[in-house]
Amino acid sequence: MADVTIQLIQTMTEELQMQRDLEVILNNKLDAMQRRDLSRMEVLFSQEQKLVNRLRLNNQKRTLAVRQVVKQFLPEQSPNTVSARELAQTFGEPEQGNLLSLVALLKEAAEKIQRLNSIIAQSTRKLMGHFDTIFNMIAHCGDEIGLYGRKGKKEVGQPRQMVDAIA
Repeated sequence: MADVTIQLIQTMTEELQMQRDLEVILNNKLDAMQRRDLSRMEVLFSQEQKLVNRLRLNNQKRTLAVRQVVKQFLPEQSPNTVSARELAQTFGEPEQGNLLSLVALLKEAAEKIQRLNSIIAQSTRKLMGHFDTIFNMIAHCGDEIGLYGRKGKKEVGQPRQMVDAIA
């Protein structure tokens, strides 16, 4: 089989491994969020960013490999419109089976990552909502509640202070 076919399968195999690594990182990130381990979350965030950058570079390599395979085996078609099944049909075995298997595994991995990212985003939004509530409570702590004393006059007392601010 042609070198471009082998290059495409290798690139997709590398992508699958990176997707699986990303899934592990995201699961660890969820665990760190549950345990409120900020230092671990920072490390995991850094690892996630590095892996996402590697995935972007690999995506460029995969796109180039697909273009080369299409140019060699399906020159009448555009690389943007060729499906994985059509591409695989141009290969012999075992490359055809490998490609179809990799496509299915990559789709499954992408769905898992999307689910994990959704859970993390939802948790982050809830957490930010809690911070917003706390900051609103702090902001209104100095407000007087408008109590009146025995003489029917508004009492002027010490404002309640939850946080001492130094300007």
